[in-house]
Parts: sequence; C-alpha cells; structure tokens
Amino acid sequence: MTIMDIDQAMLLFKLYQRLQRLTKRYWDLKINLIFIYTKYYIWVTNGLLHKEYEALQRSKHNLWKECETHKRSSRTLNDKLLKDDSLKGQLHDVIKLHEETDTLKKSLAKYFGGSNNLDKLLMYNKSPMDKSSHG
Repeated sequence: MTIMDIDQAMLLFKLYQRLQRLTKRYWDLKINLIFIYTKYYIWVTNGLLHKEYEALQRSKHNLWKECETHKRSSRTLNDKLLKDDSLKGQLHDVIKLHEETDTLKKSLAKYFGGSNNLDKLLMYNKSPMDKSSHG
C-alpha cells in the first residue's frame, strides 16, 4: 500500500465515522421530535379534556341546583298538604278514586277480553251493549 492509499483509507474512515455521528444525531433529533410532538398532543388533548370536564362539572352543578329547587318545592307542598286538613281529605279521596278506578277496570277487563279491548271501548265511548251498527 502506498501513502496515497493510506491517506484515502483514512479519509474514507473519517467520512464513515462522521456519517455514523450524523446518522446517530439524525435519529436523536427524530426521537426528540417525536417526543415533543407526543408531549404537545397530550397537552392539547388534556386541554380539550379539561374543557369538557369543566362543562360536565357545570352541567352537574346546574342539575344539582335544579334538583335542590324541586326538593324544596316538594317539601313546601308536602308541608302545605299536611297543614291543611281539607286538602288532606281531598288527597285521600283522590287516592281512593284512583284505586277504585283500577279495580273496576280490572274487573271489566275480565269480561271484555283483556284491558286492551276495554281501553279501546272506553277510548271511543261505545257501550259494549250498543247494537246499532249490527244492522
């Protein structure tokens, strides 16, 4: 080997080493870029999730307020019902009437083939004994 060949071999070896360092640096930069992109994506996603979470919290709070308002109004109505004897009697009568209506419907349903047919008859206000449409 001549000196020229040795110099060329050294130059090629140095270029090879430089290429390896540049390749390693390229991959390091690429990995850092992926890491930065991932951090940015997580940051943006967390921001969006945080906004959605805050909106859900506001909705939950509004529903809670509405529920509390309904509870208060229900309590005041119950208090009024308990205090007023005439309303208490009317409420008791209404409950009795609903129970009586249910029992009558059940007993009539036995004779007319179930509650569906009875509901149809009651809906059209036609008496089951009405024979006017039979000719």
